[in-house]
Amino acid sequence: MTAQDPGGLEVRESRAFTDNYIGLLLCLEEKRCAVVDPGDAQPVIAGLHAHPKWTLGDCNLCRSMQV
Repeated sequence: MTAQDPGGLEVRESRAFTDNYIGLLLCLEEKRCAVVDPGDAQPVIAGLHAHPKWTLGDCNLCRSMQV
């Protein structure tokens, strides 16, 4: 699933294990992302390696996006 906010925030989900998903909050303008419920780090790490211009943010990123 992918959803995009007019303000430049994109929300994606990625499968983890057989019964869980990892939420990704992407700030398209700043190329920063935040991860929600990363029960498995490997898909997150693989995604960051596949997109080297993206950086992993922290709670301040979510606050600045008003999430």
